[in-house]
Amino acid sequence: MDVSISKKPLTLEGVQWSNANRCIIATPTRVFIVTPQHTMENEILKKREVSASIEPEVEIEAISLVEGLSQGFQFSHAIVALASDSSIRLLASPINPDALAWIQVAKHQFGTGVDHVVSISSCMVAGSDLECVSLVACGSVGGTVEVVRLVPKQQQEDADVEDLAEIESLVRISASTKLVAHVGWLTSERYFGPGTPALLLAACAVDGTASIWQLTRDATECREVAT
Repeated sequence: MDVSISKKPLTLEGVQWSNANRCIIATPTRVFIVTPQHTMENEILKKREVSASIEPEVEIEAISLVEGLSQGFQFSHAIVALASDSSIRLLASPINPDALAWIQVAKHQFGTGVDHVVSISSCMVAGSDLECVSLVACGSVGGTVEVVRLVPKQQQEDADVEDLAEIESLVRISASTKLVAHVGWLTSERYFGPGTPALLLAACAVDGTASIWQLTRDATECREVAT
């Protein structure tokens, strides 16, 4: 399947494939959600495309897909996007993710300067009741990594559609003195099962150094275990 999202060249800020058979393609101004489909005649592959965007003056710099969200959320899948204003945005479609545009449902602001975030990775942590907690790690220009948690908000009749979740900061890690170009959770399919005693997170900096950090399951405490 060929996917054409623009008639002119665009910078791609990330491409991910979801378990729900969606291809997530990020550009600086918009995230495209493409769902492959088959027709009844000869099984010819087609596609259905919707998208998500943020403010025109703010660019999207990186994305990470979050799937299998707990029942407290009004959506089961979401896209976490890093923006050029050093914020993290949660994009989702509470009604029909394959037919309607995805919208911003939460926002969290990081700092500026050395606290500007440039890399991202998400994971799910299953509890004893198999309810999952969604964690997102963000690496900054100054060498720190901040881990945040996605939290659903209680639904209210007059609730703003763009205020359906919260992004809660849990812990900050001093991973390097240089820009953290890549962060990644060390687990299969971005999932930590209920029997996993601790979480492992890798951080790679532009000076060629890498470190591995062990976090408690609630991601409130951490220690460096390898460099």
